[in-house]
Amino acid sequence: MNKDDKDNCEANDSNKPRKPYRIGILLGDKSNPFWTEMKSQYELFASKIGVEVDHFWAFPENDADAQLREFMNMQGLGYDVIVINPIFNRNLVPGIFHAANRGIHILDVGAKTDQESVKDAKPYYCPVRTVNFYQQGLLGATYIAQRLRSLGGGKVAIIEGRKESAQSIGRSQGAADIFSKEPSIQCVNREPADFDREKAKDIALKMMRRETGIKAFFCANDLMALGVADTVNVLKKHSQTIIVGVDLIKEARDAIRKGLMDASVAFSPASVARIVLGDALKVLRGEEIPDEFSVPSVLISRENIGSYNVE
Repeated sequence: MNKDDKDNCEANDSNKPRKPYRIGILLGDKSNPFWTEMKSQYELFASKIGVEVDHFWAFPENDADAQLREFMNMQGLGYDVIVINPIFNRNLVPGIFHAANRGIHILDVGAKTDQESVKDAKPYYCPVRTVNFYQQGLLGATYIAQRLRSLGGGKVAIIEGRKESAQSIGRSQGAADIFSKEPSIQCVNREPADFDREKAKDIALKMMRRETGIKAFFCANDLMALGVADTVNVLKKHSQTIIVGVDLIKEARDAIRKGLMDASVAFSPASVARIVLGDALKVLRGEEIPDEFSVPSVLISRENIGSYNVE
């Protein structure tokens, strides 16, 4: 090949369109409608910006070791970036270091991994601070406190998620801090239900039998709030019990409209998808991503649900 032919080939190669970036996304519990909605939002935004996304789930779900195995398998599939949503705050740490050693960029949505444990995995490990879990707990508990204050106060309970999950830790502590500052409120129970509706239903029943006069429940997600609502419905105490969740999934929206739940702390899954995939592109371009909470949360009740745009 002479020099002119070589130059022409190089010019032609430079004009070839680059293959779309490929992003693997490890999601949470497949049975939770929040995560299936997130999958849809990632797919929708990926099509708009011209990247390819594949989604992965732990099986069995709620199994920390299964999620780690899935994460490790993803690292051999040639993704430009892997997005993770850890079940616990440390269960994916070994996989994060394995990926960093291979030069694979990891985006941790919500910065759910214990940050001290992965500080040496940077710059390949990147926490993406989307929603502020602690603030969500503050919002939900403040609504309960204001309602109960007008009624002279009363007993409340907190239904946590998984003990070592960042969402549960932040939301539950935010709620507990609000309740502890309100003299008219007594937080009498605080137990984990693993983000599971049936577990929350059973725990709420035991709580209400053991401690009479509970007037409100703050739940670290909507599935558990719906489980509490199931129990309260059986006991026919809806008019006497305030129930607040987090995520504003479709069934929770319907329950709020029907008066079966009182409120949910909402945020936009579409905004989360836009920020995460946008940050993935920034990482691939060698740009820094913001170290700040980027998706606002808002308390939604019957009073404002009609005007709230879930997108």
